[in-house]
Amino acid sequence: MDPRGLLTFAIAGLAALVLSWLIVRGAKLPRTLGYLGVVSGLLLILLYIAYMVILDANNPLVLVLILLSGLIQPIWYLWLGWSLWQGQ
Repeated sequence: MDPRGLLTFAIAGLAALVLSWLIVRGAKLPRTLGYLGVVSGLLLILLYIAYMVILDANNPLVLVLILLSGLIQPIWYLWLGWSLWQGQ
């Protein structure tokens, strides 16, 4: 088990899932933000699992997960920050 990868991907994905679940349940932030966070968290967890099982960073599945999570995660963080800054 890779402790750095566990904290970087698995725990961050779990935190995104929990926060997104709270966003979806609440009425203060947009629900679509919560749904995007769920997708983002799942991608991070899948990336960690795929890398631990496949053990090859050049595998096409791992590369697709890296690309998707690398695009969706920053979008989710920026949207979350913008929503909190605007006081929605």
